[in-house]
Amino acid sequence: MASSKLRKAKNDSFIETDMLSNLPENVKEKILTYLPIKEAGRTSILFTKWRYTWASIPELVLSCTETPSNLVAFVDAIFVLHRGPIRKFDLHSRRGYPEAFGRWIVNMSRNGIREFVLYLCHDRYVLHSAFFSCDELNCVNLGYCSFKLPSRFKGFELLHTLKLKKVAVSDDDLEKLISSCPLLTKLKLVALSGCVVLNIHAPNLLSLKLFTEFLNLQIYAPKLLSLSVEMIFTHESVQLRESLFGNLPNLETIVMRKHFFKKFPLIFNRLKNLAINLDFGEEKEAAFVLALFQGATHLQSLTIGAFLCDQDTLPISNFWEKAEGREGLFKQLQTVDIVDWRVENSAVDSLLSFVKFILNSASQLETMMITESQENKADERMMLKQLLQLERASPKAKIIFE
Repeated sequence: MASSKLRKAKNDSFIETDMLSNLPENVKEKILTYLPIKEAGRTSILFTKWRYTWASIPELVLSCTETPSNLVAFVDAIFVLHRGPIRKFDLHSRRGYPEAFGRWIVNMSRNGIREFVLYLCHDRYVLHSAFFSCDELNCVNLGYCSFKLPSRFKGFELLHTLKLKKVAVSDDDLEKLISSCPLLTKLKLVALSGCVVLNIHAPNLLSLKLFTEFLNLQIYAPKLLSLSVEMIFTHESVQLRESLFGNLPNLETIVMRKHFFKKFPLIFNRLKNLAINLDFGEEKEAAFVLALFQGATHLQSLTIGAFLCDQDTLPISNFWEKAEGREGLFKQLQTVDIVDWRVENSAVDSLLSFVKFILNSASQLETMMITESQENKADERMMLKQLLQLERASPKAKIIFE
């Protein structure tokens, strides 16, 4: 009895395995893309019918944790055995293999690569020129490399996403690369070197994130919805021109951690989300933030990083109480987050004045959350008591202090 049950179990297992082996090739390829590359390769040993499926898998993904010790030989073997197009190549490695990278890029340039990710943990490599002949690319993510555009480069006509981190590139090459991607919708630049003038011409760009130093920024992106400019500048002379936002009429989200402007007379008819830092010791920054509020009458979400940068500087006093042009502000504002609050007792009155300014104007406010930094030295109980006593234009407004 036990013997017959065992035979039946084996037969059932064989039938299930055979059913998987008889799936259409495109379905089996899709299954293998969800496996680590080494595990996918083992299917060719365990199941004869999967041997050629693995050899034609369109996505090759290797992370740092899965990278074999003999990485070069392993990837070389994949390219030797592979049949058909390679649509995605994703490699995160702790070290660089310049010669091998070149071979692989040449191979992929002939195999219809669409998504290319090559990211090192430290060693910078020179990107092979064959990369710029991969004319089917739609997504590129490069880290720790350098490149020069070849004279024959005609652009990436299908590219919609470009991310560069710790990449060395000249001003002219970066400008040409971006402008040669007519369908580009997402662009992220992090800690670049070799370029200080960013001239971004991207008519279909929707999202732009800049985490890199620059001396001058020009943007032509009439469809841009989200702009993030976050970095620490070593150049005090940095100024963004007021005309910058004249080319960005559809902005809905601005994230900005630095005061760039001397004046700010623009109107943001579509701006819904704003995140910005505010130094309670700088009246110029307070005036800048006020101008932003006045130009963004449809604001729904506001995030403020509150701090006192120079502890020897006295916090500004009465600015928000005397601020003019507050009528009509915050008619649609629903949420306010004051994050990483880093002020001492001396600046509490300035912060309370700012909070009062918002509460008195935001008739639709639902939640104001204040999150203090662990370094904060102000009296938390005193602050909470004063916050709860403030009058509010919105009867449903809640103040949460963490």
